[in-house]
Amino acid sequence: MVDRAYRESVNKHTPYEIEHRLLMPDGRIKIIQENGETFFAKDGTPQRSIGTAQDISSLRQMESQMQLLVSLSNIAAKQS
Repeated sequence: MVDRAYRESVNKHTPYEIEHRLLMPDGRIKIIQENGETFFAKDGTPQRSIGTAQDISSLRQMESQMQLLVSLSNIAAKQS
């Protein structure tokens, strides 16, 4: 998935952004947001790629908790 996003960005000469999971050796799963861009020579050959990878696991966990609270709040409101 990540490799495909990178290759497609190189082929299309566009930046890429992808969110994916990493399974850590201790069994934890991290959610990563990765952004990158490739720079090309005048003849179109790729010269270098740069980018960032950020662990957004905590952000996604907070979003899930907020969605759960909203759902529970909606259920409670319907039962009132």
